Amino acid sequence: MSSFDFPSSPTNGQSYSANGITFVWNGSAWKRQTGATKGIKGEPGPTGPTGPQGPAGSGGSVGQKGQKGASGTSGPPGPQGPQGATGGTGGTGPQGQKGQKGDTGVQGPQGPQGSQGPQGPAGPAGGGIGRMIAFGASGTYTPTSGTTSIIVHCVGGGGGSGSSRSNLTSGGGSGGGVAIRAYNATELGNGASVTVGGGGGAGCGYCSGSNGGNGGNSEFNPNGTGATITGNGGAGSSYSNTSTYGAAGITGNGGNINLTSEQGHTHSNSDPNHSGGYNFFRYRKNASAGYGGYGQFGLGGAGTLTTFGGYAREGSAGNGGVVIIYEF
Repeated sequence: MSSFDFPSSPTNGQSYSANGITFVWNGSAWKRQTGATKGIKGEPGPTGPTGPQGPAGSGGSVGQKGQKGASGTSGPPGPQGPQGATGGTGGTGPQGQKGQKGDTGVQGPQGPQGSQGPQGPAGPAGGGIGRMIAFGASGTYTPTSGTTSIIVHCVGGGGGSGSSRSNLTSGGGSGGGVAIRAYNATELGNGASVTVGGGGGAGCGYCSGSNGGNGGNSEFNPNGTGATITGNGGAGSSYSNTSTYGAAGITGNGGNINLTSEQGHTHSNSDPNHSGGYNFFRYRKNASAGYGGYGQFGLGGAGTLTTFGGYAREGSAGNGGVVIIYEF
């Protein structure tokens, strides 16, 4: 008997020949080829019977909503329902007419005294000046209770006059500048710091000579929103080794009103407005602060005249300033 050695792992349609016989792999077995030719295709056979009905398919999607149909005619009225429960009580009727006034009764006894009512609000501020406070030295201002506004005058210290010699005048120092300002309660706050300027020093005496000193600034600096004001100190005059004029006037800063002081005065040996003697004279006229109105405060030192050489004689010191507060 002939033996065959078929290939392992054949592919579909693969052929194998041995011992004069050909086989073809049909996907599941090796099928022998007989060598016969394929005949002509026959006519189609008759249609087979209808197979059984297949299972129902899955449900289709819901179709679009149809248009609303026309309203039907109204049905006949229904039978009358049973009587409802009794309603709640109605509101009070209108008040009847007022009756006639009765006779006056006997007066009752006096009742006890009621408790004291609360204190009323403070009345408006008076129209005049409630108080004037003057600072002749630096310090702290605290407004008097009830103060609603103030007016402040800051007067700077006056300037000193320089030394004089050799029949020449030193000229006077100028007065202090003045600043004036009004403050309301918000601008003032709970108080202010106050600085009072001193007078400028005098030029030296029995020396070779020196200039007069400038006066100190006077200042009012409130704790509230208001501005600081300054009365600037007057200027000192120069040492007179030549003929000299008095120091120029000085003004204030920050005020609603700022006033410039008088310029220092000069004089000669023939001028009667002086005091002294024996070749040394002091002029009697001092330059005023803010051109006057503040008395001795802020005056410039008076000029001097020395009618001999050799050494200088002293000038005059200026007066200190002042801060004046008017409370309303």
